[in-house]
Amino acid sequence: MKIISGSINWMEGCVNDPQIEVLVDKIPPAEDFLFEKRGDLYFAMVDGYVKMFAWHGKPDHGFGGSKFDINMIDGSKATLIGPWSSGSYATNAAGFPHSIEVNVAEQNSKYSCRVAGHMFVKMVLRAMDEGVIELTDYMEGKDYFNRSKVRTPLKFPEGSKLILELEGEEAPLNAQFTDMSAEQTLVIRSIVGKARGLIYTVAVRLPDGTIWRKADYMRKEKK
Repeated sequence: MKIISGSINWMEGCVNDPQIEVLVDKIPPAEDFLFEKRGDLYFAMVDGYVKMFAWHGKPDHGFGGSKFDINMIDGSKATLIGPWSSGSYATNAAGFPHSIEVNVAEQNSKYSCRVAGHMFVKMVLRAMDEGVIELTDYMEGKDYFNRSKVRTPLKFPEGSKLILELEGEEAPLNAQFTDMSAEQTLVIRSIVGKARGLIYTVAVRLPDGTIWRKADYMRKEKK
């Protein structure tokens, strides 16, 4: 799987975290994924694309109670009834290869919409470093806190760069990032008690070295 292009949806005017939106050549087929189980988490990755489930071993109501027949990494098969989708925050904290949430569209797909998915962080970082995932300006529209107010779009100065920040109770730099040119794009923020897991968020490193964060910007503008 290859990332063809991408950009950042800053979710302007909303308190939501920024979203990474990418176009890929082809999403790997479901039968190619071999899952590893740790506790109640099931994790698999093919060509940088990640699938995950959370299931407690008994029929549940996730995905409307749908049944998933999956292949395990040890060669066995498992049937999950009503599993939940889980999230990168949980699988990252469990020690699986770190991933991040993305909205994905497949090239030449008959569907025009993007789907929620997960990708290997290293793959996303490299795409940011190479400019495949572009830095888009923060085109603020109506203010979330004051719907009648329209702000001037925020344009990032030349030389600004997309980065990812890792936040969590310990936020360790995983060994997977060693010997990697894109590791300088990763900023580690260790915030005790901030999240029940390890979460990546998109930010911008400005030419003077300071970091622009949407949450900080919105708090400042609210005042």
